Amino acid sequence: MTEATSYPPTALSWQPDDEGAPGPVLIAVAGPGAQRRATVAIRLILAVPHLLALSFLGIAAFPVVVVGWLGALATGRLPRFAAAYLAGYLRWYARAGAYLLLLTDEYPPFTLRDAAYPVRLSVGSGKLNRLTVLVRVILAIPVAIVSMLVSYGLAVIVVVAGWPATLIAGRLPAPLHQAFAAVLRYAIRYLGYLYLLTGTYPAGLFGDKPAPQAAAWGQAGAYGEASAYGEAEDGSWRLALSPGARRLVGLILVLGLLSIAGEGAWAGATISAARERAREISQLNLAVARFTPVVARHNAAVASEQRAATQVTKASQVLTDAHDALVAALNSPAANANNCATVSCFDASAWPEVKGFAAFQRALSGTTIPAGSAAIAKRLVKEAAGSEQDYREMTVATSFTSIEAEATAAEKVGGQFDHDYDALLASLGNEVARLGNEVTALNNAAATLNREGAALRRQAATLNVTVNVPTAKPGA
Repeated sequence: MTEATSYPPTALSWQPDDEGAPGPVLIAVAGPGAQRRATVAIRLILAVPHLLALSFLGIAAFPVVVVGWLGALATGRLPRFAAAYLAGYLRWYARAGAYLLLLTDEYPPFTLRDAAYPVRLSVGSGKLNRLTVLVRVILAIPVAIVSMLVSYGLAVIVVVAGWPATLIAGRLPAPLHQAFAAVLRYAIRYLGYLYLLTGTYPAGLFGDKPAPQAAAWGQAGAYGEASAYGEAEDGSWRLALSPGARRLVGLILVLGLLSIAGEGAWAGATISAARERAREISQLNLAVARFTPVVARHNAAVASEQRAATQVTKASQVLTDAHDALVAALNSPAANANNCATVSCFDASAWPEVKGFAAFQRALSGTTIPAGSAAIAKRLVKEAAGSEQDYREMTVATSFTSIEAEATAAEKVGGQFDHDYDALLASLGNEVARLGNEVTALNNAAATLNREGAALRRQAATLNVTVNVPTAKPGA
């Protein structure tokens, strides 16, 4: 195949054929020519405007295809407006595809019409079989699968071989050029069949048989295809692939299969990873759900311990302060009866004791005592009340005999009072010790729980999810 120096033949006009079915979509591609390395290097960027235009044209093509399908079902032929638009869309698609696949260095025109370009497309029109129109999407599935496979494989070949070879040599090697043209033609034929532009089932992925005699244009370097798979009206529409090009098309198919398989494996691995992540997140949430009430119970125990510690501390402080005040009252100068020689003097010296025991009783009665010490505290309050009563009776005594009797009774009650006071102090001390042991156990539990909580947070960070992991409080 020699270098093309001019354009493929003029495309066949779109003419309705009332007698027969439309023939295949015809494509002619000029042979490989010199290309500017600068445009090859940024070919994808240069093609972006056409890719954007095709995306909008493709969106508009969908309702046209739907209306055309309904019209073809009703009349047996594709409506003229639909055929004209869809044929123009395929021309634009073919030109942009050829430019992107390095089949030519000439920038494509922005038009739906046929134009003098190294890639030409011809679409006929005629009667369509309504039954095949009805199930056209189903019939096109095998071709769609093959087209998808060659698209994947073609992308690999273009990136790995076509683009580097053209960038280095300044032209696309002939076998690659033929193979790319064959794949592009097959894709266009698939779309033409899907869009009801032809009733001829897509074929020719591996090229056509060589014409018995090369037409004038074919000798000049273009290749295309035969009309209606029969005798060629113009030999330049025939695409005869060299053995190397056919092997490349086979390689493209294999690479497409491998790419699809690789994507399937990747998708499978991705799905598996997503499922594993979902399972780990579910387990994490379950662990957090189990962890949260444990921490809540621990923190409740800490709060209870802190209340008990506050209670016993306050009770101990109130008890010692009240006892100190009582001792101060008993030892006050006013309570000293050693120098008394009269009953009235003895009566007056009893008042500080009365007030001291009354104050002690009020202080202890108004303080919450821990349950373990409450019974002793109750006895102590009762004994303080008894001592208060004994000394109160001394304040109204009328003889030394009665004073002596009341003093003896007060001394007896006071001895039990002192014993129970010491017992209450010891009991509160035991409560403090018990709470200290509880604090140690709570602190150890808090440390263990917080290590578990930190592990849950690290797992959440690894999974990139947010979980509410509570913190265990230490005792105090």
